[in-house]
Amino acid sequence: MTAEAAGPTGLNRTIGAVAERGNIMWFVKMNGDSAVVGEEKEKFIGFLKSLEFHEGSHDSPTQMAAGTPQ
Repeated sequence: MTAEAAGPTGLNRTIGAVAERGNIMWFVKMNGDSAVVGEEKEKFIGFLKSLEFHEGSHDSPTQMAAGTPQ
């Protein structure tokens, strides 16, 4: 997904991805100055490819890290 819109200091761009694993949806986005986001797009894609989803690690709120607001 990619979008561009006029922002307060020029043209802004947002790129993002959605991953669904079981009943969990992950949304990851990068937004900012259009030129900068364009320059960093390949690094962002590399980051997305590096994400790992481990079965059972995010099944229920009781498995959240201690101190995480619910």
